[in-house]
Amino acid sequence: EALKIIVPIEDCEIEEKKTIAFTCKVNRPNVTVQWMKAGQEITFSKRILYRVDKDKHTLTIKDCSLADEGEYTVVAGADKSTAELIISEAPTDFTAQLRDQTITEFEDAEFTCKLSKEKAQVKWYRNGREIREGPRYHMEKEGNECKLVIKECRPDDECEYACGVEDKRTRARLFVEEIPVEIVRPPTDVFEPPGSDIVFEAELNKDRVEVKWMRNNMIIVQGDKYQMISEGKVHRLQVCEIRPRDQGEYRIVAKEKDARAKLELAAVPKIKTTDQNLVTDAGKPFVMTVPYDAYPRAEAEWFYNDISLPGQNIDTSNERTDYRLKDPKKSDQGRYKIVIKNKHGTGEAFINLDVIDDLQTICLVVVDVPGPVKNLHVVDTADGEVSLAWEEPESDGGSKILAYVVERRDVKRKTWTVATDRADIPEETTCISSVYVLAIELEMASLLLPMRQFKPKTNSVSYASGYRLRKVMVGVVNRYGATVSWEPPLFDGGSEITAYIIEQRDRTSVRWEPAMMVKAEDRTATLSDVVENKETKLELASQALLQM
Repeated sequence: EALKIIVPIEDCEIEEKKTIAFTCKVNRPNVTVQWMKAGQEITFSKRILYRVDKDKHTLTIKDCSLADEGEYTVVAGADKSTAELIISEAPTDFTAQLRDQTITEFEDAEFTCKLSKEKAQVKWYRNGREIREGPRYHMEKEGNECKLVIKECRPDDECEYACGVEDKRTRARLFVEEIPVEIVRPPTDVFEPPGSDIVFEAELNKDRVEVKWMRNNMIIVQGDKYQMISEGKVHRLQVCEIRPRDQGEYRIVAKEKDARAKLELAAVPKIKTTDQNLVTDAGKPFVMTVPYDAYPRAEAEWFYNDISLPGQNIDTSNERTDYRLKDPKKSDQGRYKIVIKNKHGTGEAFINLDVIDDLQTICLVVVDVPGPVKNLHVVDTADGEVSLAWEEPESDGGSKILAYVVERRDVKRKTWTVATDRADIPEETTCISSVYVLAIELEMASLLLPMRQFKPKTNSVSYASGYRLRKVMVGVVNRYGATVSWEPPLFDGGSEITAYIIEQRDRTSVRWEPAMMVKAEDRTATLSDVVENKETKLELASQALLQM
């Protein structure tokens, strides 16, 4: 009898990853049949097995995949049977679960799991809430392995983490061992003057630590007086406009750790004035005062000629120190040194005191004009120019001659104009010439010229040199000023004197300043802007003039 199939194979439907078996029976035992898929003979392996049991023939396919899906045929002699294998996709599952992690604070934590399918998409959860990619959370997927990295873990990261795919999840817990808080830079003591804004600053070994500030064991509350600022590991307490009541101990508390610092009002003595120049009358009670800033209150010591002065005359308060002179004398005049000190430092001040008696001495220095130039003559005349030469005068009037000024005047005019003011030496000087009257003046280092009207005579030569004033005297001298008197010179130099100008300068100065002008008929003057007991120099002089 011909070999034939008496029980054919049947269609099958199964999930992937499971095992399927096709079975048929033939009419003769212990024969071999041929198995085919999509027209190709099947190659048997450990996953695909063929087994014969008398007249029963079985094809077994283990761990089915979607690639195994298709049409299968069994051939027995001239007979054959065909069936369809349909494989449905199995849901993704975890082939490796998450495991609990224990790390030290600031370390990175990693959670890893594996999926049954490479292409499956997963989500990560923290205490049931989905985690998004960010600076602290990094998610990786390579093949069927999924990884969650949590960077720089802190105690508040300690919780349950999960990875989910479809309706399946794998879970694990993270345990974080906290590093103890340390105050790596404690606040320092502050010493500042009253009214200042001060800051206590401390630094911890890690950030995101809640701290509190205390003063004299009382918790400080944020407000206008106190400002508390935290920036990472650094924590600051600002105390505004400190006053004596703000002094004391301040403390920062961070969990079990604390650090302390004190606030103390402190100011090095600072003198509020520059060196003082004071004047007082002899016999009249007088107080010298030096204002200062300092905290705590400073002690003051007064010195005169490096000798400490008696304390009973010194009165020192929080803001100033005074020294009383009950009966000032000329011997009290001079330079005083004041030393102000407290435990934070020292300040120094100086006072120059003048004590004025009822009568005062003023030093008057009278400077005369120089004599006339000698041997004035014409050297040459050519091309409208004239050259002059002369010799120095016998007397310079007590003040150095700086230069010679040559003036000219048209015979038809009354106005004098400068021909040259650069005749520095008594040598030849050239000027443009016509019918002119020429005059030579001497510029002195400190010269006072009486105001005069010049009336030169045409075609004549006369020496108009001012002779010195006569009988210059200092009269009444007191705190209100000094009176000076004089008589005119015996000869006015050929030009009427119309007024006198008085100049003065301090002994230490080189500059003469106009003091006053008096009429020619007034031969006395009272100077009111002189300083008592201060040497003053005055000038009264005539003008040296040569006409030609």
